[in-house]
Amino acid sequence: METQGMKQEEAKENGAKQAELAVVDRLADRLVWLKDGRVLRDTGDGPRPWKKVKAGREPSEAFQHWSEQRKQWLAEHPAFDRLQKFMVRNFNLDDRLLVLTALGALANDADGLWAEMNDAGIEISVEEAHELCRLFIEMEAEPRGPAEQTATANQTQEQ
Repeated sequence: METQGMKQEEAKENGAKQAELAVVDRLADRLVWLKDGRVLRDTGDGPRPWKKVKAGREPSEAFQHWSEQRKQWLAEHPAFDRLQKFMVRNFNLDDRLLVLTALGALANDADGLWAEMNDAGIEISVEEAHELCRLFIEMEAEPRGPAEQTATANQTQEQ
């Protein structure tokens, strides 16, 4: 039997869906851009307020600008883009953070990653585990930006 509270909750969800400007799946989260200028972030435990478009700026223009910058950044970081596409295509949002955490520890041990994921109830094949490790290692080797390059230069000078 449907209660009044259930109907109200369903109406809220439908209203939120209608107010969506864009939904963007990223490596470890999902961003929901809303027409009212709010940006929600979901890391697997439900969308939560994250950012807001600056006053006086159209949310659709802000999203377009962000999207263009993101496309440029991904083009400059192809290994990150390949890993992100693989993760989004093969894992639920709820599982991505756990997979990334395990990858950080087991990037050089695909069989260990496979066992760890399957023990956690995330079924992947041995081939997928090897591909994940390869993609992660490629991503880690890829320069990410000026801050990382400066940090690397400072470490080199200290040695």
